[in-house]
Amino acid sequence: MCGSSELLLFFNGWSMDDKPFRHLAGAIDVLMFYDYTVTGNAVDIAALVNNYRHISLAAWSLGVYAAAEVFEGYELGFETAVAINGTLSPIDADAGIPPEIFQSTVNAWSEPAKKRFIRRECSSRYQDFFLKNEPERSVEDQKQELIALQQRILQQPEMGNIFRTAVIGAGDKIFPTASQRKAWAKQNIAVKELEQPHYFFADLNTWEEVKELG
Repeated sequence: MCGSSELLLFFNGWSMDDKPFRHLAGAIDVLMFYDYTVTGNAVDIAALVNNYRHISLAAWSLGVYAAAEVFEGYELGFETAVAINGTLSPIDADAGIPPEIFQSTVNAWSEPAKKRFIRRECSSRYQDFFLKNEPERSVEDQKQELIALQQRILQQPEMGNIFRTAVIGAGDKIFPTASQRKAWAKQNIAVKELEQPHYFFADLNTWEEVKELG
């Protein structure tokens, strides 16, 4: 937090912390959410954002579902609200990650599996950057978070839309590009497509750029 009148709420992806995003600078305040082992519904969001005149939302990957889960029933009036490389139905053969692939990720999660996942998530373009800024979380911790998310998603397979814009990475090998297209075609929002893999934030320099994706 830097004392700005503007706040960006950023819902990070599964398995993450702030480390892969520490290079991002900017003049706006950022409140980052990650580790969805426990639902964020217990957080008093209204109290956290009370002192800000301008509030925006950005969510990435499984953070798209987590943000929709948190803000179900809220009316905060975001200036911008962008979903990045994720969908509101994250375990879905047509509109998310196929259930068998999601389950195999849960079953196989380990250090070798994590290395393979990072290669797919970042592509060769961003892999070195990500590995130098890898989240400081244990494999077991990440696995428990994924199991908790899976359980909640299976109980409520699709969340209502809270986003105004969706960004789709044409090179995304985590959330299939075709699935993202199908998922957001059902929503009355603008869709942008970038020639990017699942993680591409190393290309950005500021949080304003994240916000402006929307």
